[in-house]
Amino acid sequence: MPETNRIIILLNAYLAGELNELELVEWNLLLNDAEQIQGVRLAMEEKMKEELTGHTYDAKRFDPLFEQVIQVDMPVKNIRKKNKTLLFRAPWLLRYAAAALVIVIAGAYAWFSNTTNTIPSEKQRPVAVNDLPPGNNKATLILSNGKKIELLHSDEKLSDRNVQINSTDGELVYNGDQAPAASKTKLFYNTMTTPRGGQYKLSLPDGTKVWLNASSSITFPIAFADSERRVDITGEVYFEVAHNAASPFYVKVQDMELKVLGTHFNINSYTDEDMMKATLLEGRVSISLIASDDNSIRQSVMLKPGQQAQVMVNSTGKKISVQSDADLEQTVAWKNGVTSFKNADIKAIMRQVARWYDVDIAYEGSIPVSTFSGEVPRQANVSKVLNILDYAGIRCRVEGKKIVVMP
Repeated sequence: MPETNRIIILLNAYLAGELNELELVEWNLLLNDAEQIQGVRLAMEEKMKEELTGHTYDAKRFDPLFEQVIQVDMPVKNIRKKNKTLLFRAPWLLRYAAAALVIVIAGAYAWFSNTTNTIPSEKQRPVAVNDLPPGNNKATLILSNGKKIELLHSDEKLSDRNVQINSTDGELVYNGDQAPAASKTKLFYNTMTTPRGGQYKLSLPDGTKVWLNASSSITFPIAFADSERRVDITGEVYFEVAHNAASPFYVKVQDMELKVLGTHFNINSYTDEDMMKATLLEGRVSISLIASDDNSIRQSVMLKPGQQAQVMVNSTGKKISVQSDADLEQTVAWKNGVTSFKNADIKAIMRQVARWYDVDIAYEGSIPVSTFSGEVPRQANVSKVLNILDYAGIRCRVEGKKIVVMP
């Protein structure tokens, strides 16, 4: 087993994002070895004690989280390198472990440094009488004639006005090559909606890839016109637009319109969030605010990769501001199978929980004002999220399809 000092060096380098390739291999091997994982435990304890200098350390608060961090139900990947097989945990799992450690350190510090609070004992902590599963691939497709089709896990072959539609493994694919010419002159629209606890992927007739988060929708023609491509969305949607210089792609969301030729971007337009956000990962996109009375352009900005447009309301109405260094990984974490929150208050976190786990949220007493950062695998039960919050000092209980946040 490596010495504790060596593991602490690796742990600190990992948390700082400074592991080189060989150190990353060494770190992954530690996390996959039943004996060496005890060394990782000692290193984590040393890290916590270091952060809690001057305060009493209580292992009761550390033990359950440590077990949760190293025993996440996630398959390991076999990667062959130089004729040797190395075991790697998925990258998001490593980030989750680090984030969880940071949260428990911050939470423990808050408990120990505030003399008016006491650490709840195991008997005092609420025990959920039931757990809630995560969301999955499900959506409703509304055809041009108004017919509604529930899309679940089964493979389906559909059609609308002779346009072939295939549903396989949570993805709906439109065969634009078979669209009759008449459908391009008179447009016929379909709408896909996802409920709370649902997500779905869509391949539009032009080859554009679309991912819908929970409680979202997209309305689109079953065959695009030759001169332009237009869709309308609600909620949160990620796009990878197929390039076509002769046919610009437009996305309408509330009173904002995006114009692109071919690019990757994410739009978060949930009405219960503080602002609407459009984040560009690749390419270029023009974003305009459209006046509702005469459809004139009130404001327009051009985004570059890594920038985020934020639509906020001020004394004169809505206005677009641009953030230059957007956190791209955090923005599209949902698409990549992770529930992620960064410097978020408890209400922002619970809004994500409500949408993905299809639950209602209630609050008892005063609402905590602290902010938190962390990541949880999207396929984990809700108890994983609540356990991490509990160790950060935020207590919750599950009552059927409702989660109650307690002081």
